[in-house]
Amino acid sequence: GRISREKGVICLLNALNKVASRGYFCKLKLVGQCTGYMSSHIRKAYKQLKIDILGTVSFNELKELYTTNTIGVIPSLHEQCSYVAIEMSMFGMPMIVSDVDALSEMFEDEVNALRIPLVFDEDFGLELDEEKLADAIIRLIDDEALRLKLSTNAIKNYQEGFTLEKMIENTINVYEQLIEQDNA
Repeated sequence: GRISREKGVICLLNALNKVASRGYFCKLKLVGQCTGYMSSHIRKAYKQLKIDILGTVSFNELKELYTTNTIGVIPSLHEQCSYVAIEMSMFGMPMIVSDVDALSEMFEDEVNALRIPLVFDEDFGLELDEEKLADAIIRLIDDEALRLKLSTNAIKNYQEGFTLEKMIENTINVYEQLIEQDNA
């Protein structure tokens, strides 16, 4: 993936500022390709936050991140099919996701992720509701039982719909339906 405005990174950073202003301090690990401009902007504009820009990492490094960090956030402003969401689910990472089409199809709010609505900003168009994102981050920091519930249900969601076997089965079903329609 990449670290960019479209991926909701600025909204996430603004929400983390709100989290910090309420007395919570988080360490953010950003994974993905990041341009020099974006990296420089993040370091200057959000220097009060603890941010590690890790860049592109191996799958083994991702596994380590998924299993050793407390919360995963996917703040995308648009998304088609999020492999990151599938990977986080596979490892049972409690997640906060933006309520965009692809992610809202994958996750049920309060069951296997917390979904954050988008709002319209006159200057920037669609943005995440940063206040609700900050609230959700704090909620997951404070509520271990909720983290466990989301984690357990994320794994179940992965096993029921996103394993390689399930993806193959679903693809074959689509082809069979198309063949049936063509023969009808």
